[in-house]
Amino acid sequence: MQVSPSSILIIATRQIGDVLLTTPLIRTIRKGYPNAKLDILVYKNTEGILEGNPDLDSIITISEHPNKKEYFSLLKKIFRKYDLTVSVQGGDRPTIYSLFAGNKKRLAILHSDRTQERWKQWLLDEWILLDNIKTHTVIQNLKLADCLELEWQSKVVPPEPDQTVFDTFISDLPLLPGRNHFVVLHPFPRFRYKDWHFEGWVEVIRYLLTTDQKILLSGGPGHEESDFCQRLVSVSDSENVISIAGKTSLAILAKLMTQAKAYVGPDTAVTHLAAASGIRTIVLLGPTNPMKWGAWPVDCNLEEGSPWIKKQDRQNNGNVILLQGLGDCVPCFEEGCDRHKESLSQCLQTMPAQRIIDELKSI
Repeated sequence: MQVSPSSILIIATRQIGDVLLTTPLIRTIRKGYPNAKLDILVYKNTEGILEGNPDLDSIITISEHPNKKEYFSLLKKIFRKYDLTVSVQGGDRPTIYSLFAGNKKRLAILHSDRTQERWKQWLLDEWILLDNIKTHTVIQNLKLADCLELEWQSKVVPPEPDQTVFDTFISDLPLLPGRNHFVVLHPFPRFRYKDWHFEGWVEVIRYLLTTDQKILLSGGPGHEESDFCQRLVSVSDSENVISIAGKTSLAILAKLMTQAKAYVGPDTAVTHLAAASGIRTIVLLGPTNPMKWGAWPVDCNLEEGSPWIKKQDRQNNGNVILLQGLGDCVPCFEEGCDRHKESLSQCLQTMPAQRIIDELKSI
């Protein structure tokens, strides 16, 4: 019989969407060890996706590129403090964090079993090998729970804002939309290779305006995102199109989306958030591998390696619809046609707006 740990550290120093997809593992560990202190280590710019998470006791942060002072401060904070460490990635730094933090048992996902990775295997008590093609990220993370003989929990847990803060935000919205009377569009991804064309967003907005739906444009605080959304507002020339880009936290956006009729967006963290909220979520996919990164539907069947297959023009699972770009090369798993994050993907640039409009007509 395994002895229950009294303190656990999950290491998820990854990007926002990746951290969100760690929440089923977090819940699985919480259910398995309800009395343990459960902390998580994440990057400083990602902790917002865990706001109000009921399964965590505390969130520890580190910069994505820390200096020596930050390293020392972190190691002092976590040194030998945890009976169990669980890392959802196999990089050098997460392995070192696990070594310093864990005093009894260390688990991790490793990217390969090559000879040069042996030192990581020696530092870990158990590890599993990453499948970057056919196994969805949620399930890949949950396989770590098998090492602990825990029953999987499938729910992706959205962040939860303070109710007073949320109510204040809602009261300040011009033309407050009623429940199920607005659609959220997220038109600007972090990386250009996931970008859909401006004209397509304009067509979708013009269609939605004929249905008496209000439209909220979401986006981050960056100038490019805000400017892009504001251009859409200007072109639409309607008071029913409202940009909230840069004006809300992920937690507020998550709660707001539970009241929306539908969501449309590319492969981004906000799209994963929309899927987790339970609303109808239409995802525009180009080169991204859906088997690994497709938005996780609510009440997803855990018996499969992934809720999605590699190639199909349209896929529907639960509350999520995936629309893939057309072409024999889709999905190529590359970062744009020029193989870098700021290059465009022709499969998305040639996707007609009518495909999205047809899906919205059926909702």
